[in-house]
Amino acid sequence: MSELVWGIKNGDLDQVRDFIEKKGINVNDNIDGRPPILYAADYGQKDVIEYLVGKGANVNACDKHGISALLAAIWEGHTTCVKFLIQNGASRDGKAPDGGVCGLAKRILIILRSLLVMFRLLLHIALVVVWTQRSEKAVKNIYST
Repeated sequence: MSELVWGIKNGDLDQVRDFIEKKGINVNDNIDGRPPILYAADYGQKDVIEYLVGKGANVNACDKHGISALLAAIWEGHTTCVKFLIQNGASRDGKAPDGGVCGLAKRILIILRSLLVMFRLLLHIALVVVWTQRSEKAVKNIYST
C-alpha cells in the first residue's frame, strides 16, 4: 500500500490508477488510518482527488483523528482542492482533532486574504515595471532631440 500512498502524495495519477484498478483497491479503505482522498487533499493533488471521487471516494471521509479531506486541504492552503471538494458535496461542518469547531470560514478567509496580498504585490510590481519603461522612453526622447 505504501506504493499507492507514494503515488497519491506525488500526484502520479498513472501509478494511482494502475494500483487501484489492477489490485482492486477500495478507494474508501483506510491506509495507515487515512483514506486515500485525505492523502491527496493533504498534498494538494487535485487530479488524484478528481480520479478518486470518480471512483466513488467519500468526500466526507475522515482519518483516525477526525480530520476530513476538506479540513486537510484548507489547512495546507490547497485552494483548488478545497473548491473541488466543496463543489462535490464536502461538508463544511467539521471538527478539529481537539474536538473544537474547525473554523472553516475563518480558514477560507485567511487563504483569500493571502491571495489578495499576493495580487496586490504583483500589481505593484507590474506598475513599477510600466513606470520604469515609460521613464526610460521619456529620457531617451529628451536626449535624442
